[in-house]
Amino acid sequence: MFALLYIIVGGCFEPVWVFALDKADKSEGRRMMGFYAIALTCMFLSIFFLSFAMRTVSVGVSYAMWTAVGSILTLIISKIFYNEMFKPLKILGVTMILIGIVGLELAGGL
Repeated sequence: MFALLYIIVGGCFEPVWVFALDKADKSEGRRMMGFYAIALTCMFLSIFFLSFAMRTVSVGVSYAMWTAVGSILTLIISKIFYNEMFKPLKILGVTMILIGIVGLELAGGL
């Protein structure tokens, strides 16, 4: 049970570091260094929580779920803050990811 929580928490740090790198690329000076510091911290925390999950869940399953959480959150955040379009194929892809996660759960992934 805690493994799933660790995967979700670790996956939540992924979009933060992705968007911090994007902001760092568009900034200068101290502001840029601040975004890089946020990105590095979130990278560390993301992998840190993943490592806790891998103590009880297989590497393949935990990594698949961790990247899925990060990918889905990144899509949602990019829609909210960058007004990206959700095309039918993108929605289908995200749906397939969610079906894969449920499949892993049903197969005894956790």
